[in-house]
Amino acid sequence: MRKKWEIEEEYRNFCRNNKELALQTLRELTLTPTETGKEDQRIAYCMEWMKQQGMESVHTDELGNVIWEYRPEQEKKVLYTAHVETVCLLSRK
Repeated sequence: MRKKWEIEEEYRNFCRNNKELALQTLRELTLTPTETGKEDQRIAYCMEWMKQQGMESVHTDELGNVIWEYRPEQEKKVLYTAHVETVCLLSRK
């Protein structure tokens, strides 16, 4: 079993080595039109992006959550989660 500090160092290296991909993906995702309750385009974007990264068995559940199981054969699981909906805040002067 790997130590926590080994995993943290691997994560930091991954982030440094993939900064441009992360920025490009964030730009594309935020430019994908959507509104609360109508996130189909963002869901489709996420699913396609994950498949392009080599992730297999990407699917959605009945609520529209995009799901991919990392190492499904392992007893212990890691879950990453995020919201694809947009929250609009209006300010009044």
